[in-house]
Amino acid sequence: MTYEATMIINGHQPVHIGYYPNKEKAAEAIIDHAKNNSAEKRLRFIASKKIRSKTIRIDYGAVDCYYLITRRNNVNKK
Repeated sequence: MTYEATMIINGHQPVHIGYYPNKEKAAEAIIDHAKNNSAEKRLRFIASKKIRSKTIRIDYGAVDCYYLITRRNNVNKK
């Protein structure tokens, strides 16, 4: 099982960050990506997950952008 990290820009445009072996590595990659690419000066990360969902949403302070960690069963790496 792998985890895909994605940034959602303006509420609808996905930007792929990468595939990771566990949630913790995906979260670390998201934090690094936000620190390096965000215009927000004070980042504050808030994670939320709905019951029975395969997706974890991470808000970091921007109004219309957020990150997703999605659980994937099979991923073909090229």
